[in-house]
Amino acid sequence: MAGIADTTLAIIRGRVYDWQNKALPYSVISFENKQSGIKSGCLADSLGGFTIYLFSGNYNLTAQYVGYTDLSFDELQLKPGHIRQVEFVLGRSGCFRIYLIQSDKPLNKRKLKRTERRLKRKK
Repeated sequence: MAGIADTTLAIIRGRVYDWQNKALPYSVISFENKQSGIKSGCLADSLGGFTIYLFSGNYNLTAQYVGYTDLSFDELQLKPGHIRQVEFVLGRSGCFRIYLIQSDKPLNKRKLKRTERRLKRKK
């Protein structure tokens, strides 16, 4: 069975929430490829989670939610088969954090789920 590592795509998964760890449902997450200028995006689900498949390249990411400060992250480099986990923590008055967990090697979905469970236990 072919996995994501066998393709030219990369996966971005993540979550958008506020400083009180409250999910921000249906947040807008946008991606701009720095080389081509092509923009794409997705909406978070009802729990603030999102998944998007993108071609390799360098991207700018932005998370937006009504009533909260937009949060942007520049220079996310994606390579074919990579899986990235991104968490946006938005604030109402400019207080925010962003976590980017990068892997140098492609991960399959099973390894990503295992990593996600480990990270949730640490919180």
